[in-house]
Amino acid sequence: MATDRLGLYNVALAALGERSLDSLTEDGEPRRELDSVWSRGNGALRYLLEQGRWKFAMRSQQLDASATVEPEFGFSEAFELPTDFVHLDMISADERFSEPLAAWEMEVGYIWCDVDPIYVRFISDDVDYGADYAQWPETFTIWAGHWIATQIAPRLTSSINIERLEDKARKLLLDARGKNAVQSPTRYPPMGTWASARLNGRTMRDRGKRNTLIG
Repeated sequence: MATDRLGLYNVALAALGERSLDSLTEDGEPRRELDSVWSRGNGALRYLLEQGRWKFAMRSQQLDASATVEPEFGFSEAFELPTDFVHLDMISADERFSEPLAAWEMEVGYIWCDVDPIYVRFISDDVDYGADYAQWPETFTIWAGHWIATQIAPRLTSSINIERLEDKARKLLLDARGKNAVQSPTRYPPMGTWASARLNGRTMRDRGKRNTLIG
């Protein structure tokens, strides 16, 4: 499957029944349209990565409070978002991410909270994460190529049913998300104090002894 942008472009062209490109410098309308979609707005890569909690793009980092920026009110600490941040998966005060941090806000490139340091897990467009095409699963690559095809189809061909192509791209996205999800461990929501007290120190997976009544 695609291990670079040329390969991804050719997935899109194949979805339209068009000839593949030999290089990213090849002159012609297809390559110009593909480049236009790829660089639109904040870039097609960021858009694609925003559509799921992709394991190949997931990154964890410890963030330390800023020494130069302080919140004017409310939370006591400010943390600058990493430059490769696309969207958040989880914030925790624990490096193992055993429980999500409940009290925080995100605003203008910063996370505000009262804990220092914090640990963030996020989708990254770094070259070693989301921008590493070699790490893309095949389902993600096929969906990404078909999504790009939906963007260039109106300018390149009149023989493609665009609604049918868009519907196929949506189904491919669901398939990619589904296969991505099975790679994740089961997540449990943070436990409230009432539930925690009733469990009397046991974990959520501990059902207790069969002959013990709780309550």
